[in-house]
Amino acid sequence: MTTVGYGDFFPLSTPSRIVGILCAFYGVYLVSLFVIALDSLLQFDQAEERAYDLICRLEDKEELKLEAVNVLTSAFRHRKAKMEFPDKKAFVLGKLKTFRKYLMNFQKIAKSIRGNYGSDNPSDRVRSEIEDLKGCISKLRGSLEAISDHFGVEMIDTRGSSNHIKGSTDDDEKNN
Repeated sequence: MTTVGYGDFFPLSTPSRIVGILCAFYGVYLVSLFVIALDSLLQFDQAEERAYDLICRLEDKEELKLEAVNVLTSAFRHRKAKMEFPDKKAFVLGKLKTFRKYLMNFQKIAKSIRGNYGSDNPSDRVRSEIEDLKGCISKLRGSLEAISDHFGVEMIDTRGSSNHIKGSTDDDEKNN
């Protein structure tokens, strides 16, 4: 539906060419609908995204634990070799190099985990969402004040402890 073939069959009259063009556009439209539907099915919703992030974090922590075991084991082996074979400098140096290799790998993994999940705990997310909401509210308040000034309507202040119209006095409240 999206192509017209090899050219062995083709429309000769103008109305048939228009029908052919419309069929090609309709084929592209149907294919795009399929692609959009497939894309929306493959997207994570918010709960799935959080679950996936949690699984990734758990896998990263497991990898970090395994590397920590390697560091501790190699440190113990280096210490043991240093105590048991003080005269075999090459052997002790080989154990030290192994320890350093595992330690560097551990630090690299820990740094990458910190970089990926720096401040992504729930309280930080809630704090940033509250700040975003405060910004939206202040924009809305500014727009509302501009609209009320344009129409000459006084606004009611509901932020403070008193809920009265701006510009009213205590005498006006006593008279009411």
